[in-house]
Amino acid sequence: MRASSKIFTALLLLMLLLFHLQQHLEFQRLRQLKGAFHQSEFPSLSWKSWTNGDFQSAFENYQKDHLGYRPSLIRIHNQLHYSLFDEIHHKDIIRGKSDHLLGQEYVDSYRARDLEKDSVVNARAANLALLNQYLIDKSKMMLVVFAPDKAFAMPEEFGLSPNQQIPSNSTKWQQALANNAIPFIDFRPHFKSMVDTSAYPVFTKTGIHWNVWGMRYAADSIAGFINAHSSYQLPRMIVEANIWSKDYPPIEKDLENALNLWLPLEKEEMPYQRFKMDSSGSRPKVLVISDSFFYEMYGKGLANQFFDAPFFWYYNTTALKYDWEDAPRNPKDYALDSLMQETDVVLLMSSATNLKDFPWAFDARVAKTQF
Repeated sequence: MRASSKIFTALLLLMLLLFHLQQHLEFQRLRQLKGAFHQSEFPSLSWKSWTNGDFQSAFENYQKDHLGYRPSLIRIHNQLHYSLFDEIHHKDIIRGKSDHLLGQEYVDSYRARDLEKDSVVNARAANLALLNQYLIDKSKMMLVVFAPDKAFAMPEEFGLSPNQQIPSNSTKWQQALANNAIPFIDFRPHFKSMVDTSAYPVFTKTGIHWNVWGMRYAADSIAGFINAHSSYQLPRMIVEANIWSKDYPPIEKDLENALNLWLPLEKEEMPYQRFKMDSSGSRPKVLVISDSFFYEMYGKGLANQFFDAPFFWYYNTTALKYDWEDAPRNPKDYALDSLMQETDVVLLMSSATNLKDFPWAFDARVAKTQF
């Protein structure tokens, strides 16, 4: 055997040994993959599973899922395909003409491929109207917020018709809310206009949500709307400066993280408000039922500067109490009638892609509650 063949064989064996050691000893910390992944369990061995081949098949899947250096190998594979062939190895993420990333579900929603029946939307809105009237009678308030998205704000970026007039869940919900006199804010057209006219970007290329500047702008706008349509006077943001940076927090690069690339994507500078709060206002108690567009407002403490210890029901499935870490995590553990006595504002928020399920059965619970 020639020396070159021996060297190649030795290197191959060394590589296999390193894979094996990493898999079983985890002697080197790896940057783990982002997103939801199912990793198979080590299969149980029996005479039946061995003779019918089930064990061998399951063991092969186990080895693939737990191969040493697997996260690094997948990142290198994804990076090569992204850089050399403009390919994204994620079935739910697309890339626009100017490299904006977007979830496929937002494109499907824009094309009205997820339409809910008019009767369903109207029934849900009618149920919410019961709570809205109760709150009005108590001099309290309900507000529905439609969060913006890049498909609506920049449709041409993703090959979509810019003036699409077909019915959507957004138009259906807005009509149903108007019919029941429930106040709402639609940030979508405003953010769409800001994409072309504002000096401050409201989306990053690498994120699915509004950027931090847009999130703070929206939070302050919600406070202004509540002040104008109720007896409450929430504190308002006083912006002292806008600081530009390419150092994105995770919320601004969540889609990039989901691509699991080896190298970071090129970043544009984004604005970040340096602000203080107007201390003359008062913070009402709020119950928020929302998708992930409120999550960053809650998690980073922004919502707490406008509201008193905001109570957040994430998709109406997980209860997060800002000032009570040991609070029960299931919204069903709270009596809605008692909770409403302590609540000043009920805020419901959703992006277009989640309106098919909005408000995540909260309306059904309202219908069953005697206020």
